[in-house]
Amino acid sequence: MNLNALDLNLVRVFDALLRERSVTRAGEQIGLSQPAVSAALNRLRHLLNDQLFVRRGNDMMPTPRAESLAEPLRVALREIERVFHSAKAFDPAELERTFTSWVPISFPCC
Repeated sequence: MNLNALDLNLVRVFDALLRERSVTRAGEQIGLSQPAVSAALNRLRHLLNDQLFVRRGNDMMPTPRAESLAEPLRVALREIERVFHSAKAFDPAELERTFTSWVPISFPCC
């Protein structure tokens, strides 16, 4: 698989599809249209060379490959969210650092 072709939005779509079992509901959950979710699913299918989800009645059921990816991808998404949510915003008033200016020393000439 070419990791350069994978973006975080595809992982989010995959996770939403796992939870919702519906392209439309997955899109509503993550703020994408149904066609955008379908396009993302097609990209994932191509990247992973697997159908990932197959229609069964009104539901999209995960393939064995999708099920094997489910937990590792959820863990990865949680970790990514943790990293970005725990990042503290820069507040210069809280900065404890001393700044000094550098002044060149001039020496008398010969």
